[in-house]
Amino acid sequence: MPRAPLDCRSGDGRGRRALLGVLAVALAARLVNLWLVSRLPLAEYQFDWAESDMAANFEWSGRILRGDVLGRDTPHPYTSWMRDIAPLATWERWWGGKAIFHQAPLYAYALAGMRLLAGDGFWGIGLCQAMLGVANVALVFLLAGRLFGGAVPTVAALGAALYGPFLLHEAVLLRDVLAVTVSLALLWWLAGCEDARTGRWIIAGGLFATALLARETTLLFGPFVVLWIAERFWRQPRALGTAALSFLTGIALGLAPLVARNLAVGAPPLSLSTRAIETFIHGNAAGSLGIGVVVPAATRSILEEADGRLWTAVRLTLATYHGDWLALFGKEVFKLRAIFSSYEAADNVSWYYFVERSPLLRLSLHFGAVLPLGLIGLWLDRRHAARHRILWYFLVAGVCGLVCFTIVARYRLPLVAVLLVYAGVTVDWAARQIAGGRWRAALAAGVAAIGIAVASASLLGTIARRQRYRADEFMLAGQVYYRHGQAERAFEELRAGLDKAYAGPDQPALPPGYHELTLTFVRLAHDLRRYRDAAAELERVAATHAADADVEELLGLVYRDGLGLAAEAEKHLERARALRAQS
Repeated sequence: MPRAPLDCRSGDGRGRRALLGVLAVALAARLVNLWLVSRLPLAEYQFDWAESDMAANFEWSGRILRGDVLGRDTPHPYTSWMRDIAPLATWERWWGGKAIFHQAPLYAYALAGMRLLAGDGFWGIGLCQAMLGVANVALVFLLAGRLFGGAVPTVAALGAALYGPFLLHEAVLLRDVLAVTVSLALLWWLAGCEDARTGRWIIAGGLFATALLARETTLLFGPFVVLWIAERFWRQPRALGTAALSFLTGIALGLAPLVARNLAVGAPPLSLSTRAIETFIHGNAAGSLGIGVVVPAATRSILEEADGRLWTAVRLTLATYHGDWLALFGKEVFKLRAIFSSYEAADNVSWYYFVERSPLLRLSLHFGAVLPLGLIGLWLDRRHAARHRILWYFLVAGVCGLVCFTIVARYRLPLVAVLLVYAGVTVDWAARQIAGGRWRAALAAGVAAIGIAVASASLLGTIARRQRYRADEFMLAGQVYYRHGQAERAFEELRAGLDKAYAGPDQPALPPGYHELTLTFVRLAHDLRRYRDAAAELERVAATHAADADVEELLGLVYRDGLGLAAEAEKHLERARALRAQS
Protein backbone atom coordinates (compact mmCIF):
# COMPACT_ATOMS: atom_id res chain seq x y z
CA MET A 1 0.00 0.00 0.00
CA PRO A 2 1.31 3.50 -0.86
CA ARG A 3 1.69 5.34 2.36
CA ALA A 4 3.60 8.56 1.72
CA PRO A 5 1.25 11.43 0.91
CA LEU A 6 1.70 13.19 -2.40
CA ASP A 7 2.81 16.79 -2.08
CA CYS A 8 1.67 18.99 -4.96
CA ARG A 9 4.24 21.55 -3.85
CA SER A 10 7.19 19.16 -4.09
CA GLY A 11 10.25 20.41 -5.79
CA ASP A 12 10.07 18.09 -8.80
CA GLY A 13 6.54 19.27 -9.55
CA ARG A 14 5.22 15.77 -10.30
CA GLY A 15 2.17 16.22 -8.12
CA ARG A 16 1.42 19.62 -9.59
CA ARG A 17 1.81 18.39 -13.15
CA ALA A 18 -0.43 15.39 -12.46
CA LEU A 19 -3.08 17.63 -10.93
CA LEU A 20 -2.99 20.11 -13.80
CA GLY A 21 -3.21 17.30 -16.35
CA VAL A 22 -6.26 15.78 -14.65
CA LEU A 23 -7.92 19.18 -14.31
CA ALA A 24 -7.40 19.77 -18.03
CA VAL A 25 -9.18 16.47 -18.75
CA ALA A 26 -11.96 17.39 -16.32
CA LEU A 27 -12.48 20.80 -17.90
CA ALA A 28 -12.51 19.38 -21.44
CA ALA A 29 -15.03 16.70 -20.45
CA ARG A 30 -17.29 19.29 -18.85
CA LEU A 31 -17.21 21.63 -21.82
CA VAL A 32 -18.12 18.77 -24.15
CA ASN A 33 -20.84 17.69 -21.74
CA LEU A 34 -22.36 21.17 -21.61
CA TRP A 35 -22.32 21.39 -25.40
CA LEU A 36 -24.11 18.05 -25.70
CA VAL A 37 -26.71 18.90 -23.06
CA SER A 38 -27.27 22.35 -24.57
CA ARG A 39 -28.57 20.59 -27.69
CA LEU A 40 -31.16 18.65 -25.66
CA PRO A 41 -34.57 19.92 -24.47
CA LEU A 42 -33.35 19.55 -20.88
CA ALA A 43 -31.38 22.77 -21.32
CA GLU A 44 -34.73 24.56 -21.66
CA TYR A 45 -37.35 22.69 -19.64
CA GLN A 46 -35.36 22.39 -16.42
CA PHE A 47 -36.03 26.09 -15.81
CA ASP A 48 -39.82 25.81 -15.85
CA TRP A 49 -40.86 22.19 -15.20
CA ALA A 50 -43.13 22.82 -12.21
CA GLU A 51 -42.91 19.22 -10.96
CA SER A 52 -39.14 19.41 -10.52
CA ASP A 53 -36.66 20.60 -7.92
CA MET A 54 -34.76 22.24 -10.77
CA ALA A 55 -37.44 24.82 -11.46
CA ALA A 56 -38.01 25.25 -7.72
CA ASN A 57 -34.33 26.01 -7.18
CA PHE A 58 -34.36 28.49 -10.05
CA GLU A 59 -37.41 30.26 -8.61
CA TRP A 60 -35.91 30.32 -5.12
CA SER A 61 -32.65 31.81 -6.35
CA GLY A 62 -34.66 34.32 -8.38
CA ARG A 63 -36.47 35.54 -5.29
CA ILE A 64 -33.14 36.01 -3.56
CA LEU A 65 -31.93 38.10 -6.49
CA ARG A 66 -35.15 40.13 -6.42
CA GLY A 67 -34.35 41.21 -2.88
CA ASP A 68 -35.83 38.56 -0.58
CA VAL A 69 -32.42 37.60 0.77
CA LEU A 70 -33.74 36.36 4.10
CA GLY A 71 -36.46 34.25 2.49
CA ARG A 72 -39.41 35.92 4.18
CA ASP A 73 -41.54 34.68 1.30
CA THR A 74 -39.84 31.31 1.07
CA PRO A 75 -40.90 29.38 -2.05
CA HIS A 76 -42.08 25.81 -1.60
CA PRO A 77 -42.82 23.40 -4.44
CA TYR A 78 -46.47 22.42 -4.65
CA THR A 79 -46.49 19.52 -7.09
CA SER A 80 -49.32 17.37 -8.40
CA TRP A 81 -48.99 14.63 -5.79
CA MET A 82 -49.00 17.29 -3.06
CA ARG A 83 -52.13 18.89 -4.51
CA ASP A 84 -53.84 15.50 -4.39
CA ILE A 85 -53.22 15.30 -0.65
CA ALA A 86 -53.93 18.76 0.79
CA PRO A 87 -54.24 22.50 0.06
CA LEU A 88 -51.05 24.55 0.17
CA ALA A 89 -52.08 26.19 3.45
CA THR A 90 -52.30 22.77 5.09
CA TRP A 91 -48.88 21.82 3.79
CA GLU A 92 -47.45 25.04 5.20
CA ARG A 93 -48.90 24.17 8.60
CA TRP A 94 -47.37 20.70 8.42
CA TRP A 95 -44.01 22.22 7.53
CA GLY A 96 -44.15 24.40 10.63
CA GLY A 97 -44.80 27.61 8.73
CA LYS A 98 -44.01 29.04 5.35
CA ALA A 99 -40.86 30.72 6.64
CA ILE A 100 -39.00 27.44 7.13
CA PHE A 101 -36.68 26.64 4.23
CA HIS A 102 -37.98 23.95 1.91
CA GLN A 103 -34.57 22.26 1.94
CA ALA A 104 -31.04 23.01 3.12
CA PRO A 105 -30.55 26.49 1.63
CA LEU A 106 -26.92 26.76 0.56
CA TYR A 107 -27.50 25.73 -3.06
CA ALA A 108 -30.23 28.32 -3.61
CA TYR A 109 -27.88 31.10 -2.48
CA ALA A 110 -24.99 29.65 -4.50
CA LEU A 111 -27.25 29.50 -7.56
CA ALA A 112 -28.26 33.12 -6.99
CA GLY A 113 -24.56 34.00 -6.94
CA MET A 114 -23.98 32.11 -10.19
CA ARG A 115 -26.87 33.95 -11.86
CA LEU A 116 -25.59 37.28 -10.59
CA LEU A 117 -22.15 36.49 -11.98
CA ALA A 118 -22.98 34.73 -15.25
CA GLY A 119 -26.62 35.45 -16.05
CA ASP A 120 -29.75 33.32 -16.17
CA GLY A 121 -29.01 31.25 -19.26
CA PHE A 122 -28.10 27.59 -19.47
CA TRP A 123 -24.51 28.26 -20.52
CA GLY A 124 -23.76 30.82 -17.84
CA ILE A 125 -25.07 28.69 -14.98
CA GLY A 126 -23.70 25.52 -16.58
CA LEU A 127 -20.18 26.91 -16.77
CA CYS A 128 -20.32 27.92 -13.11
CA GLN A 129 -21.45 24.46 -12.09
CA ALA A 130 -18.84 22.92 -14.37
CA MET A 131 -16.24 24.87 -12.40
CA LEU A 132 -17.67 23.32 -9.25
CA GLY A 133 -17.19 19.96 -10.94
CA VAL A 134 -13.58 20.78 -11.72
CA ALA A 135 -13.12 21.88 -8.10
CA ASN A 136 -14.51 18.51 -7.00
CA VAL A 137 -11.92 16.74 -9.15
CA ALA A 138 -9.20 18.83 -7.51
CA LEU A 139 -10.57 18.03 -4.04
CA VAL A 140 -10.60 14.31 -4.80
CA PHE A 141 -6.96 14.62 -5.86
CA LEU A 142 -6.04 16.59 -2.73
CA LEU A 143 -7.93 14.26 -0.40
CA ALA A 144 -6.31 11.18 -1.92
CA GLY A 145 -2.94 12.90 -1.90
CA ARG A 146 -3.29 13.75 1.78
CA LEU A 147 -3.79 10.10 2.71
CA PHE A 148 -2.11 8.06 -0.03
CA GLY A 149 0.87 8.32 -2.31
CA GLY A 150 1.83 6.71 -5.59
CA ALA A 151 -0.66 7.04 -8.41
CA VAL A 152 -3.70 7.00 -6.11
CA PRO A 153 -4.47 10.75 -6.28
CA THR A 154 -4.11 10.88 -10.06
CA VAL A 155 -6.24 7.79 -10.68
CA ALA A 156 -8.92 8.88 -8.20
CA ALA A 157 -9.12 12.38 -9.67
CA LEU A 158 -9.19 11.02 -13.22
CA GLY A 159 -12.12 8.84 -12.19
CA ALA A 160 -13.90 11.91 -10.80
CA ALA A 161 -13.16 13.81 -14.00
CA LEU A 162 -14.83 11.12 -16.10
CA TYR A 163 -17.59 9.91 -13.77
CA GLY A 164 -20.81 10.13 -15.76
CA PRO A 165 -23.34 10.96 -13.00
CA PHE A 166 -21.10 13.85 -11.90
CA LEU A 167 -21.16 15.19 -15.44
CA LEU A 168 -24.93 14.84 -15.81
CA HIS A 169 -25.79 16.54 -12.53
CA GLU A 170 -23.36 19.39 -13.14
CA ALA A 171 -25.57 20.38 -16.09
CA VAL A 172 -28.83 20.64 -14.12
CA LEU A 173 -30.16 22.92 -11.40
CA LEU A 174 -29.81 20.48 -8.52
CA ARG A 175 -27.86 20.82 -5.31
CA ASP A 176 -25.92 17.56 -5.46
CA VAL A 177 -22.77 18.91 -7.12
CA LEU A 178 -22.40 21.51 -4.37
CA ALA A 179 -23.05 18.79 -1.77
CA VAL A 180 -20.07 16.89 -3.19
CA THR A 181 -17.92 20.02 -3.05
CA VAL A 182 -18.55 20.87 0.59
CA SER A 183 -18.35 17.21 1.67
CA LEU A 184 -14.95 16.79 0.03
CA ALA A 185 -13.70 20.08 1.46
CA LEU A 186 -14.75 18.95 4.93
CA LEU A 187 -13.09 15.55 4.59
CA TRP A 188 -9.90 17.04 3.14
CA TRP A 189 -9.64 19.46 6.03
CA LEU A 190 -10.43 16.83 8.69
CA ALA A 191 -7.80 14.52 7.20
CA GLY A 192 -5.24 17.27 7.83
CA CYS A 193 -6.20 17.91 11.46
CA GLU A 194 -3.28 16.06 12.99
CA ASP A 195 -3.15 17.96 16.27
CA ALA A 196 -5.49 19.85 18.58
CA ARG A 197 -4.74 23.38 17.43
CA THR A 198 -7.78 25.54 18.03
CA GLY A 199 -7.84 27.24 14.65
CA ARG A 200 -7.81 24.01 12.71
CA TRP A 201 -10.81 22.62 14.55
CA ILE A 202 -12.80 25.85 14.38
CA ILE A 203 -12.38 25.75 10.61
CA ALA A 204 -13.36 22.08 10.64
CA GLY A 205 -16.53 22.95 12.53
CA GLY A 206 -17.29 25.75 10.11
CA LEU A 207 -16.89 23.40 7.16
CA PHE A 208 -19.17 20.88 8.85
CA ALA A 209 -21.81 23.57 9.25
CA THR A 210 -21.38 24.53 5.60
CA ALA A 211 -21.84 20.90 4.54
CA LEU A 212 -24.95 20.70 6.71
CA LEU A 213 -26.36 23.81 5.03
CA ALA A 214 -25.88 22.05 1.68
CA ARG A 215 -27.15 18.57 2.65
CA GLU A 216 -29.30 17.76 5.67
CA THR A 217 -28.02 14.21 6.14
CA THR A 218 -24.59 15.62 6.96
CA LEU A 219 -26.04 15.77 10.48
CA LEU A 220 -25.65 11.99 10.74
CA PHE A 221 -21.92 12.39 10.15
CA GLY A 222 -21.59 14.64 13.21
CA PRO A 223 -21.52 11.88 15.87
CA PHE A 224 -18.91 10.02 13.83
CA VAL A 225 -16.68 13.11 13.74
CA VAL A 226 -17.01 13.46 17.51
CA LEU A 227 -16.17 9.76 17.91
CA TRP A 228 -13.16 10.20 15.63
CA ILE A 229 -11.93 13.14 17.69
CA ALA A 230 -12.31 11.09 20.87
CA GLU A 231 -10.41 8.16 19.37
CA ARG A 232 -7.54 10.39 18.34
CA PHE A 233 -7.13 12.32 21.58
CA TRP A 234 -8.59 10.15 24.34
CA ARG A 235 -5.18 9.78 25.96
CA GLN A 236 -4.73 13.57 25.98
CA PRO A 237 -7.70 15.00 27.90
CA ARG A 238 -6.66 18.61 27.39
CA ALA A 239 -6.16 18.14 23.65
CA LEU A 240 -9.48 16.26 23.44
CA GLY A 241 -11.31 19.09 25.16
CA THR A 242 -9.64 21.72 22.98
CA ALA A 243 -10.41 19.91 19.72
CA ALA A 244 -14.01 19.07 20.64
CA LEU A 245 -14.82 22.54 21.98
CA SER A 246 -13.18 24.23 18.99
CA PHE A 247 -15.10 21.97 16.57
CA LEU A 248 -18.41 22.82 18.26
CA THR A 249 -17.48 26.50 18.22
CA GLY A 250 -16.88 26.30 14.49
CA ILE A 251 -20.26 24.67 13.98
CA ALA A 252 -21.94 27.38 16.03
CA LEU A 253 -20.21 30.10 14.02
CA GLY A 254 -21.11 28.38 10.75
CA LEU A 255 -24.76 28.09 11.70
CA ALA A 256 -25.02 31.59 13.16
CA PRO A 257 -26.32 33.13 9.88
CA LEU A 258 -29.05 30.47 9.71
CA VAL A 259 -30.10 31.10 13.30
CA ALA A 260 -30.11 34.87 12.80
CA ARG A 261 -32.20 34.53 9.64
CA ASN A 262 -34.69 32.21 11.33
CA LEU A 263 -35.11 34.57 14.25
CA ALA A 264 -35.60 37.49 11.87
CA VAL A 265 -38.41 35.78 9.93
CA GLY A 266 -40.06 34.07 12.89
CA ALA A 267 -38.96 30.50 12.17
CA PRO A 268 -37.61 28.10 14.83
CA PRO A 269 -33.95 29.02 15.38
CA LEU A 270 -32.41 25.75 14.21
CA SER A 271 -34.94 24.87 11.50
CA LEU A 272 -33.15 23.92 8.30
CA SER A 273 -35.51 22.03 6.03
CA THR A 274 -39.00 20.55 5.65
CA ARG A 275 -37.83 17.35 3.96
CA ALA A 276 -37.57 14.92 6.88
CA ILE A 277 -41.20 13.85 7.29
CA GLU A 278 -42.05 13.40 3.61
CA THR A 279 -38.88 11.56 2.67
CA PHE A 280 -39.16 9.27 5.70
CA ILE A 281 -42.71 8.31 4.73
CA HIS A 282 -41.78 7.81 1.07
CA GLY A 283 -38.85 5.63 2.00
CA ASN A 284 -40.31 3.54 4.81
CA ALA A 285 -44.11 3.28 4.81
CA ALA A 286 -45.67 -0.05 3.91
CA GLY A 287 -46.39 -0.02 0.21
CA SER A 288 -43.56 2.35 -0.62
CA LEU A 289 -41.02 1.21 -3.16
CA GLY A 290 -38.08 2.58 -1.17
CA ILE A 291 -36.31 3.89 -4.26
CA GLY A 292 -37.15 6.86 -6.45
CA VAL A 293 -40.19 8.94 -5.62
CA VAL A 294 -43.28 6.77 -5.11
CA VAL A 295 -46.02 8.12 -2.84
CA PRO A 296 -47.35 5.36 -0.51
CA ALA A 297 -51.10 5.07 -0.01
CA ALA A 298 -50.76 5.90 3.69
CA THR A 299 -49.06 9.26 3.06
CA ARG A 300 -52.19 11.40 3.49
CA SER A 301 -53.35 9.76 6.72
CA ILE A 302 -49.86 9.90 8.26
CA LEU A 303 -49.42 13.57 7.40
CA GLU A 304 -52.86 14.50 8.69
CA GLU A 305 -52.44 12.71 12.01
CA ALA A 306 -48.80 13.74 12.53
CA ASP A 307 -49.66 17.38 11.73
CA GLY A 308 -46.01 18.33 11.31
CA ARG A 309 -44.60 16.34 14.25
CA LEU A 310 -41.60 14.35 13.06
CA TRP A 311 -41.52 11.62 15.69
CA THR A 312 -45.27 11.11 15.41
CA ALA A 313 -44.82 10.69 11.67
CA VAL A 314 -42.04 8.16 12.29
CA ARG A 315 -44.27 6.19 14.67
CA LEU A 316 -47.24 6.25 12.29
CA THR A 317 -45.05 5.22 9.36
CA LEU A 318 -43.75 2.20 11.25
CA ALA A 319 -47.31 1.41 12.35
CA THR A 320 -48.30 0.84 8.71
CA TYR A 321 -46.63 -2.58 9.04
CA HIS A 322 -49.11 -3.60 11.79
CA GLY A 323 -46.43 -5.46 13.70
CA ASP A 324 -45.01 -7.26 10.67
CA TRP A 325 -41.44 -6.28 11.50
CA LEU A 326 -40.02 -8.81 9.06
CA ALA A 327 -41.65 -6.83 6.25
CA LEU A 328 -40.04 -3.65 7.57
CA PHE A 329 -36.69 -5.41 7.84
CA GLY A 330 -37.10 -6.63 4.27
CA LYS A 331 -37.77 -3.07 3.10
CA GLU A 332 -34.58 -1.80 4.76
CA VAL A 333 -32.53 -4.67 3.32
CA PHE A 334 -33.97 -3.87 -0.11
CA LYS A 335 -32.89 -0.23 0.26
CA LEU A 336 -29.42 -1.37 1.32
CA ARG A 337 -29.27 -3.43 -1.87
CA ALA A 338 -30.39 -0.37 -3.84
CA ILE A 339 -27.48 1.66 -2.46
CA PHE A 340 -24.99 -0.87 -3.80
CA SER A 341 -26.89 -1.53 -7.01
CA SER A 342 -25.58 -0.18 -10.29
CA TYR A 343 -29.13 0.99 -11.00
CA GLU A 344 -29.44 4.78 -11.02
CA ALA A 345 -32.80 5.55 -9.37
CA ALA A 346 -34.21 8.83 -10.72
CA ASP A 347 -36.29 11.66 -9.40
CA ASN A 348 -35.54 14.84 -11.40
CA VAL A 349 -33.46 13.49 -14.26
CA SER A 350 -33.26 9.99 -15.69
CA TRP A 351 -29.71 8.77 -16.15
CA TYR A 352 -30.76 6.16 -18.69
CA TYR A 353 -32.62 8.61 -20.93
CA PHE A 354 -29.62 10.92 -21.17
CA VAL A 355 -27.04 8.16 -21.55
CA GLU A 356 -28.80 7.18 -24.76
CA ARG A 357 -28.54 10.77 -26.04
CA SER A 358 -25.00 11.60 -24.99
CA PRO A 359 -22.00 9.68 -26.34
CA LEU A 360 -19.91 11.23 -23.58
CA LEU A 361 -22.12 9.79 -20.86
CA ARG A 362 -22.16 6.40 -22.59
CA LEU A 363 -18.37 6.32 -22.60
CA SER A 364 -18.01 7.79 -19.11
CA LEU A 365 -17.22 5.96 -15.89
CA HIS A 366 -20.34 4.43 -14.32
CA PHE A 367 -21.20 3.41 -10.76
CA GLY A 368 -21.00 -0.26 -11.73
CA ALA A 369 -17.25 0.18 -12.30
CA VAL A 370 -16.52 2.47 -9.34
CA LEU A 371 -18.23 0.29 -6.72
CA PRO A 372 -16.13 -2.89 -7.12
CA LEU A 373 -12.86 -0.97 -7.34
CA GLY A 374 -13.82 1.13 -4.32
CA LEU A 375 -14.82 -1.87 -2.20
CA ILE A 376 -11.62 -3.71 -3.08
CA GLY A 377 -9.67 -0.56 -2.17
CA LEU A 378 -11.39 -0.50 1.23
CA TRP A 379 -10.40 -4.13 1.73
CA LEU A 380 -6.80 -3.45 0.72
CA ASP A 381 -6.67 -0.52 3.14
CA ARG A 382 -8.17 -2.43 6.07
CA ARG A 383 -4.85 -2.76 7.94
CA HIS A 384 -4.39 1.00 7.82
CA ALA A 385 -8.06 1.88 8.31
CA ALA A 386 -7.35 3.58 11.64
CA ARG A 387 -5.36 6.29 9.84
CA HIS A 388 -8.17 6.84 7.33
CA ARG A 389 -11.10 6.12 9.62
CA ILE A 390 -12.75 9.46 8.96
CA LEU A 391 -13.41 8.34 5.37
CA TRP A 392 -14.85 5.03 6.58
CA TYR A 393 -17.07 6.90 9.01
CA PHE A 394 -18.26 9.21 6.24
CA LEU A 395 -19.25 6.21 4.13
CA VAL A 396 -21.08 4.57 7.04
CA ALA A 397 -22.94 7.79 7.89
CA GLY A 398 -23.86 8.23 4.23
CA VAL A 399 -25.25 4.70 3.96
CA CYS A 400 -27.24 5.24 7.16
CA GLY A 401 -28.68 8.46 5.76
CA LEU A 402 -29.77 6.74 2.57
CA VAL A 403 -31.32 3.76 4.35
CA CYS A 404 -33.29 6.03 6.70
CA PHE A 405 -35.07 7.76 3.83
CA THR A 406 -35.67 6.99 0.16
CA ILE A 407 -32.97 5.92 -2.27
CA VAL A 408 -32.24 8.25 -5.18
CA ALA A 409 -28.99 7.76 -7.08
CA ARG A 410 -27.95 11.40 -6.94
CA TYR A 411 -28.03 11.29 -3.14
CA ARG A 412 -25.07 8.91 -3.14
CA LEU A 413 -22.78 11.18 -5.18
CA PRO A 414 -20.81 12.37 -2.10
CA LEU A 415 -20.20 8.72 -1.21
CA VAL A 416 -19.02 8.00 -4.75
CA ALA A 417 -16.45 10.78 -4.42
CA VAL A 418 -14.88 8.88 -1.50
CA LEU A 419 -15.21 5.51 -3.24
CA LEU A 420 -13.21 7.00 -6.11
CA VAL A 421 -10.30 7.51 -3.71
CA TYR A 422 -10.38 3.83 -2.83
CA ALA A 423 -10.81 2.90 -6.48
CA GLY A 424 -7.52 4.74 -6.99
CA VAL A 425 -6.01 2.60 -4.23
CA THR A 426 -7.10 -0.54 -6.09
CA VAL A 427 -5.75 0.55 -9.47
CA ASP A 428 -2.43 1.69 -7.99
CA TRP A 429 -2.07 -1.58 -6.07
CA ALA A 430 -2.95 -3.69 -9.10
CA ALA A 431 -0.45 -1.83 -11.28
CA ARG A 432 2.31 -2.43 -8.73
CA GLN A 433 1.37 -6.11 -8.46
CA ILE A 434 1.58 -6.55 -12.22
CA ALA A 435 4.83 -4.59 -12.44
CA GLY A 436 6.30 -6.84 -9.75
CA GLY A 437 5.23 -10.01 -11.52
CA ARG A 438 2.62 -10.90 -8.87
CA TRP A 439 -0.05 -11.78 -11.41
CA ARG A 440 -1.96 -14.14 -9.15
CA ALA A 441 -2.93 -11.42 -6.67
CA ALA A 442 -3.91 -9.01 -9.44
CA LEU A 443 -5.94 -11.72 -11.17
CA ALA A 444 -7.78 -12.55 -7.94
CA ALA A 445 -8.65 -8.86 -7.49
CA GLY A 446 -9.86 -8.69 -11.09
CA VAL A 447 -12.11 -11.72 -10.60
CA ALA A 448 -13.46 -10.18 -7.39
CA ALA A 449 -14.15 -6.89 -9.19
CA ILE A 450 -16.07 -8.66 -11.95
CA GLY A 451 -18.04 -10.63 -9.37
CA ILE A 452 -18.99 -7.49 -7.45
CA ALA A 453 -19.97 -5.71 -10.66
CA VAL A 454 -22.21 -8.59 -11.75
CA ALA A 455 -23.80 -8.78 -8.30
CA SER A 456 -24.36 -5.03 -8.26
CA ALA A 457 -26.11 -5.16 -11.63
CA SER A 458 -28.50 -7.86 -10.41
CA LEU A 459 -29.28 -6.64 -6.88
CA LEU A 460 -32.68 -5.15 -7.74
CA GLY A 461 -33.77 -7.65 -10.37
CA THR A 462 -36.89 -6.75 -12.33
CA ILE A 463 -37.53 -3.59 -10.31
CA ALA A 464 -34.55 -1.93 -11.96
CA ARG A 465 -35.89 -2.85 -15.38
CA ARG A 466 -39.38 -1.62 -14.52
CA GLN A 467 -38.13 1.73 -13.26
CA ARG A 468 -35.42 2.33 -15.86
CA TYR A 469 -37.47 4.61 -18.13
CA ARG A 470 -40.31 6.95 -17.29
CA ALA A 471 -42.61 9.06 -19.42
CA ASP A 472 -41.51 12.46 -18.07
CA GLU A 473 -38.38 13.02 -20.17
CA PHE A 474 -40.12 12.02 -23.40
CA MET A 475 -43.14 14.22 -22.68
CA LEU A 476 -41.05 17.23 -21.74
CA ALA A 477 -38.76 16.85 -24.74
CA GLY A 478 -41.76 16.49 -27.03
CA GLN A 479 -43.29 19.68 -25.63
CA VAL A 480 -40.08 21.61 -26.25
CA TYR A 481 -39.79 20.34 -29.82
CA TYR A 482 -43.44 21.19 -30.49
CA ARG A 483 -43.03 24.73 -29.12
CA HIS A 484 -40.13 25.24 -31.49
CA GLY A 485 -42.17 24.15 -34.49
CA GLN A 486 -40.60 20.69 -34.72
CA ALA A 487 -43.81 18.67 -34.62
CA GLU A 488 -42.37 15.70 -36.49
CA ARG A 489 -39.47 15.47 -34.06
CA ALA A 490 -41.91 15.74 -31.16
CA PHE A 491 -43.92 12.85 -32.66
CA GLU A 492 -40.83 10.67 -32.90
CA GLU A 493 -39.83 11.55 -29.33
CA LEU A 494 -43.22 10.46 -28.01
CA ARG A 495 -43.06 7.27 -30.06
CA ALA A 496 -39.62 6.56 -28.58
CA GLY A 497 -41.16 6.98 -25.14
CA LEU A 498 -43.83 4.39 -25.89
CA ASP A 499 -41.13 2.04 -27.16
CA LYS A 500 -39.33 2.32 -23.81
CA ALA A 501 -42.41 1.71 -21.63
CA TYR A 502 -41.72 -1.35 -19.51
CA ALA A 503 -43.55 -4.42 -20.76
CA GLY A 504 -43.53 -7.69 -18.88
CA PRO A 505 -45.84 -10.26 -17.33
CA ASP A 506 -45.96 -8.11 -14.18
CA GLN A 507 -47.00 -4.99 -16.14
CA PRO A 508 -50.25 -5.81 -18.04
CA ALA A 509 -51.11 -2.11 -18.48
CA LEU A 510 -48.93 0.88 -19.28
CA PRO A 511 -46.88 2.14 -16.33
CA PRO A 512 -47.96 5.36 -14.53
CA GLY A 513 -47.38 8.47 -16.61
CA TYR A 514 -47.53 6.74 -19.96
CA HIS A 515 -51.27 7.21 -20.51
CA GLU A 516 -50.83 10.96 -20.80
CA LEU A 517 -47.94 10.39 -23.18
CA THR A 518 -50.08 8.03 -25.28
CA LEU A 519 -52.95 10.51 -25.47
CA THR A 520 -50.54 13.30 -26.49
CA PHE A 521 -49.03 10.98 -29.10
CA VAL A 522 -52.45 10.33 -30.64
CA ARG A 523 -53.36 14.02 -30.67
CA LEU A 524 -50.09 14.88 -32.39
CA ALA A 525 -50.64 12.08 -34.89
CA HIS A 526 -54.00 13.68 -35.69
CA ASP A 527 -52.36 17.08 -36.25
CA LEU A 528 -49.75 15.51 -38.54
CA ARG A 529 -52.20 13.12 -40.23
CA ARG A 530 -49.90 10.24 -39.29
CA TYR A 531 -52.73 7.85 -38.46
CA ARG A 532 -51.11 4.73 -39.89
CA ASP A 533 -47.93 5.28 -37.88
CA ALA A 534 -49.99 5.91 -34.76
CA ALA A 535 -52.08 2.78 -35.33
CA ALA A 536 -48.97 0.64 -35.84
CA GLU A 537 -47.41 1.93 -32.63
CA LEU A 538 -50.60 1.50 -30.62
CA GLU A 539 -51.02 -2.05 -31.95
CA ARG A 540 -47.57 -2.84 -30.59
CA VAL A 541 -48.38 -1.24 -27.24
CA ALA A 542 -51.71 -3.07 -27.06
CA ALA A 543 -49.94 -6.37 -27.70
CA THR A 544 -47.37 -5.82 -24.92
CA HIS A 545 -49.91 -4.33 -22.47
CA ALA A 546 -52.93 -6.47 -23.22
CA ALA A 547 -54.95 -5.38 -20.17
CA ASP A 548 -54.85 -1.64 -20.91
CA ALA A 549 -58.36 -0.45 -21.83
CA ASP A 550 -57.22 3.11 -22.54
CA VAL A 551 -54.79 1.96 -25.23
CA GLU A 552 -57.49 -0.18 -26.87
CA GLU A 553 -59.89 2.75 -26.86
CA LEU A 554 -57.37 5.13 -28.39
CA LEU A 555 -56.50 2.54 -31.00
CA GLY A 556 -60.20 2.19 -31.88
CA LEU A 557 -60.54 5.96 -32.22
CA VAL A 558 -57.53 6.14 -34.53
CA TYR A 559 -59.00 3.43 -36.76
CA ARG A 560 -62.46 5.02 -36.75
CA ASP A 561 -61.74 8.75 -36.96
CA GLY A 562 -58.37 8.69 -38.67
CA LEU A 563 -58.32 5.72 -41.00
CA GLY A 564 -62.07 5.23 -41.49
CA LEU A 565 -61.91 1.51 -40.67
CA ALA A 566 -65.15 1.10 -38.74
CA ALA A 567 -65.01 -2.67 -38.29
CA GLU A 568 -61.44 -2.64 -36.98
CA ALA A 569 -62.29 0.31 -34.75
CA GLU A 570 -65.29 -1.49 -33.22
CA LYS A 571 -63.15 -4.53 -32.43
CA HIS A 572 -60.81 -2.45 -30.30
CA LEU A 573 -63.57 -0.36 -28.73
CA GLU A 574 -65.38 -3.53 -27.73
CA ARG A 575 -62.13 -4.86 -26.28
CA ALA A 576 -61.78 -1.64 -24.24
CA ARG A 577 -65.34 -2.02 -22.89
CA ALA A 578 -64.68 -5.63 -21.92
CA LEU A 579 -61.46 -4.74 -20.09
CA ARG A 580 -63.19 -2.00 -18.15
CA ALA A 581 -66.00 -4.38 -17.19
CA GLN A 582 -63.41 -6.79 -15.79
CA SER A 583 -61.67 -4.16 -13.68
